[in-house]
Amino acid sequence: MKKRACLLLCAIMFIPAFIFPSSPILGQNSKTGLQLSPISYEVEANPGESFVKEIKITNVSDKKLKTDISAEDFIAGGEKGEPKILVGEEEGSSKWSLRHWIRFNQAQLELDKKETKSFYFNIKIPEDAEPGGHYGVVRFTYSTPQTGDSGVALSGSIGCLVLVKVKGDVKETGEIVEFYPAKFLESGLKKTTFFEKGPVDFELRFKNTGNVHYKPKGTIEITTLLSRKYKIAFDERNVLPDSIRKFDTQWKEAPSFGRFTAQATMEYGDKNVSSKSDKIVFYIFPWKIGIIASIIFVALSILIWRQITLSRKIRMMETGKTRRKRRKH
Repeated sequence: MKKRACLLLCAIMFIPAFIFPSSPILGQNSKTGLQLSPISYEVEANPGESFVKEIKITNVSDKKLKTDISAEDFIAGGEKGEPKILVGEEEGSSKWSLRHWIRFNQAQLELDKKETKSFYFNIKIPEDAEPGGHYGVVRFTYSTPQTGDSGVALSGSIGCLVLVKVKGDVKETGEIVEFYPAKFLESGLKKTTFFEKGPVDFELRFKNTGNVHYKPKGTIEITTLLSRKYKIAFDERNVLPDSIRKFDTQWKEAPSFGRFTAQATMEYGDKNVSSKSDKIVFYIFPWKIGIIASIIFVALSILIWRQITLSRKIRMMETGKTRRKRRKH
């Protein structure tokens, strides 16, 4: 009986290695086109002020590149922080427009292979500029001559984002729209309140209801049934006005099992105003190991019960024999 129990316990220890195999993730990166430094500017200024900024632009390809330079507006293109460029007059202007305030002396730039040049642009804020956020991009659209018999040409665009905060009657407001634990799958994060094991992923959707961008500071407080507390943080990311942005983080040191309560807090703006989420409950339970452990427990219980029953029968038989011997005497 002891040997069987030991074999079952050893199986429990080695099964997770087959159920949860690990494999390396490989990636490749090839450089083509242009690189900019910096990739964004954040400026705070009063109405009527002007300033000049520099962009270093590098041709990282092995071909000569010719670029066309333009100033465009941008808005939030989704909840992951990707900008949506509003090209020229065709796509219209944003109420957070900046492009008409951007000026530069040259509309084109040529770079030899591996060459780096400095590009300067000026921003003049009007005297009657509306306080709050204004957003634009200095955009470089590049192309190479057609090469070879195939006539294939390299083309693309890259831009430096410019985020301007005009001082005045600035409104910094926001709220947590949604907060939930999630499981990371190949298709992305999926909402769930049950986990077989850690780590536990969290996702939060925050809405900027004001008129200027800011970077909220987010934390999650996790409490166990025994009132032990854990804290994890979100990375700080810009949220544009009138938009929602997703934040995600991971609880890497999550215990093996238990019931937990989590609440998120986002602090934002110059006055560090905070917004709290509702409390959520989630569970961690290794059900596969639990099933195996339950089977072992039931098997051991049956064996112990049979052993006890057998021992009782043996004692009863021995007692009966003893009584019969006494009667003979």
